[in-house]
Amino acid sequence: SATGPGTRAVNSCEFVRSTRAPHHRMGCKSSKEKDGEDSKGNEAPGRDGDTNTAPQTRKRVMSESLRARAETIDNAISGASDMVESFDALMVRVTSDDPELTEFKLMNTSMFLSMKGKERDEQFARIGPALQKNTHVTNVQIVNIGANCVLAKGVAEAMTMNPRITEVSLESNSIGGEGALALAAALSESVSVTRILLANQRQPVPTPAIEALVEAVSENKVTTTCTCDVRDPSMHIRLENALRANTDLIRQERHATAVMLGTFVEKLSDLQKMINAIPDDASKVTLSLNDSTEYRQMKADWKVRVLCEKLAASSVRVVELAGNELTDDFAIKFAEIVLPQNESLREINFGRNAIGAPGILAIIAALPQSKLEVLKLNSQKKPAGAEAEGQLAAIAGECPSLVKVNLDWKSSTHRSNCERGLMQNADRARKRRQADKAAAAAAAADGAD
Repeated sequence: SATGPGTRAVNSCEFVRSTRAPHHRMGCKSSKEKDGEDSKGNEAPGRDGDTNTAPQTRKRVMSESLRARAETIDNAISGASDMVESFDALMVRVTSDDPELTEFKLMNTSMFLSMKGKERDEQFARIGPALQKNTHVTNVQIVNIGANCVLAKGVAEAMTMNPRITEVSLESNSIGGEGALALAAALSESVSVTRILLANQRQPVPTPAIEALVEAVSENKVTTTCTCDVRDPSMHIRLENALRANTDLIRQERHATAVMLGTFVEKLSDLQKMINAIPDDASKVTLSLNDSTEYRQMKADWKVRVLCEKLAASSVRVVELAGNELTDDFAIKFAEIVLPQNESLREINFGRNAIGAPGILAIIAALPQSKLEVLKLNSQKKPAGAEAEGQLAAIAGECPSLVKVNLDWKSSTHRSNCERGLMQNADRARKRRQADKAAAAAAAADGAD
């Protein structure tokens, strides 16, 4: 503070405020001063008082992060433009039916996601009609581009109209119920689509649409690969069974065609080779295949028809096929072919299988035509039934060679009658052997004389 005559004491801060220069003099330059002139229109001097010195300007510097972000945006804009051009070029090739274009691939692009709904649908709507008229594209892959029901319906129409399309992949998109139903309807009518992939949609596909897809696979008989997000375990099993059935059917058709054309050469397993050689092997008197995994894994035609035909033409005396999941089909075929024709056969063991009343009745009916001595049919997964037990008990005494039968009897009466008949057969056989022995001894004595 300062004091003197005629003055009053003031605070230094108040003094500064009371003697402060005008606002623009305190560092806030006027517009003219910003342009290099003072408030009177003269050129503003430089920092060293040189009136010819150029005005100082502040340079704005961009940070590294901002520069990188700007470059990313520029690249995205440029990339989007390139993708649009690539898509247009692809559509030109499809619509012009380019013979070198066999795969329609549109994968992992965000181009369509950046479009508005109407614009995006207009672009998607171009694909279906183009594929309908194309005669060279067989594989359609539209993956992870945000495809919706509009595109799915277009592809479904192409599947129906164009039999050259065999594979369709629409995974990792946004296809909903309407699109999935359209694809299912097209798949049920298709005679060419063997592979369709619809898994990993961004929105869950409703259960009715999944059921329609499973039903379509079952109906068309040609689709062998189908992926979709099946949440119901029973529905998943149905889908797997349908795909497996289609695969087997196609394999059978391919095999039949190859056989008809004479181009099929089957590679036989060791067991199949052995079965083929049965008629020509006179030393083969016993066929022992109890609990044979290799036998169970053979094709049904080999297990039933081929084996029975080879045994019928052989001199095999004992057949053991216990524990091999034999069914009525095998038993009926065996009774029709083997029992009447193979005069050497003496014993069969079909225990621990799945032969029911029809198969057992067929074997019983063929017994009088055979020379079978031992018949084992015990421990079946199916009951023999009262009718089969009654017929076996009645016929046992009429088959002179039959001396032993194993069966899971339910009726003690039928069992007793059967055992009585078997004992009579055994007695007659013993007497025949004694008579034959005596006759042989007499012949030997006459020869000695």
